[in-house]
Amino acid sequence: MNTVKIALLIYLLAGITYLNSGCSTTKEKMDNTSSAEALVKESSISELNLLLSPMGIDLDRDLEMDAVALQLFAGKEGKSKGVQIMQGEVKITLFDGILQPGSSELPPVLKEWKYSSEDLVKYAKKSMLGIGYEFLLIWDKDNRPKSNKVMVSVEYYDSNGTVVCSAPGIIPLNL
Repeated sequence: MNTVKIALLIYLLAGITYLNSGCSTTKEKMDNTSSAEALVKESSISELNLLLSPMGIDLDRDLEMDAVALQLFAGKEGKSKGVQIMQGEVKITLFDGILQPGSSELPPVLKEWKYSSEDLVKYAKKSMLGIGYEFLLIWDKDNRPKSNKVMVSVEYYDSNGTVVCSAPGIIPLNL
């Protein structure tokens, strides 16, 4: 297990130099509230920023990629650093492949993870960038990516029905 933690730390630090960050968009609530500004005020989180590993991670040294790492920073209007997610739910989606130019079709979903605000506590880390959440996204051995790149997106759902989405991030599985 220490090898996994060390690999995660190395890839997260390498990811800082690679800095594959995403900005957010706020989706309207189901009741068709027209003002995005009003939605942001209701939600404590206004943006999601991702810091991604620069490439896939081989955890078991079998020359096959097993995972990718990501660090999530939730932003709040008027705050320059990541803040703690106190309520709501985070959904991380890993796609097998990337968006193709001229196509609106998403690549197939490889795996999804959902975390309540209570679940997120064990993934939280404080750094110079504020509070971030570190994840090692491991896919099933029998459901490996078929593409040489994966795409990750994160959505935050607050208790008011507001959804905040990260920009998609792309991670090559091998160089």
